[in-house]
Amino acid sequence: MERFLKFAKIRDYDALLSMSEDDLQELVENYVIDLKGRVNPNSIPCMMSGVKHFFEMNRKRLYWKIIQKIYPEKIKRAGYNSWSTEQVRKMLEYNTSKRNKAIIHFMASTGTRVGVFDYDLSMKRLRDMEDGCKAVLIYAGEPDEYWTFLTPEAASALEEYFEKRRKDGEIFNPDTPILHMHIQDSVKEVYRLSVVQ
Repeated sequence: MERFLKFAKIRDYDALLSMSEDDLQELVENYVIDLKGRVNPNSIPCMMSGVKHFFEMNRKRLYWKIIQKIYPEKIKRAGYNSWSTEQVRKMLEYNTSKRNKAIIHFMASTGTRVGVFDYDLSMKRLRDMEDGCKAVLIYAGEPDEYWTFLTPEAASALEEYFEKRRKDGEIFNPDTPILHMHIQDSVKEVYRLSVVQ
C-alpha cells in the first residue's frame, strides 16, 4: 500500500478514501500498467492483493475483474536456477567494474533474487560480523524479512565498491543505498556478458 500511495502521490489513506470510486478505478488501473513496465509479471498479483484488500475492507467498489484483465501474462519460472560456481567465476572474470563485482558477490553470497533490490537495502541494513563477514537485513519491514550473510570475499568486494564511491565524492549515511538503483538491469547485463563470453 505504501508503494501504491507513493505512485498515486497521495499523502495518506484518508485522502485516498476521499476519492470517488471512478477516480480510484482509473488510479488502480494506471498503477497496474506502471507495474507492468517495472516488475516481474509473476509478482503483480501478489503486489496488488494488499491494494485490493484495502479497498474491499473500506467498502470501495472497484471492478477487480477489469483490473485483473490488465495483469500481464505470467512467465514460466523454469530455467531460473541459482548460479553455478562456474557461472559466478565467469561473471567475475569478464566484469572489471567494482560495482558489478559487488553485485555478483552480493547475490551469490546471500542467495537472493533480483527482486530483493525493490526493497530498502540501505547502509542501516548492513552489519559487520566476525571473521570479515557482513550481515544484511533482506526485505526490511516486510513480514518475510530475514538476515543473511556475506562471505569474507563478498564483504571485501562490497568494501572496495564503497571505497570507490567515497573517492568519487559520495557521502555515506544510514539511508545511503548499499548498491545503487537499476540493479536488475545490471545483474541481467552482467550475466549476459559472462554467458556470451
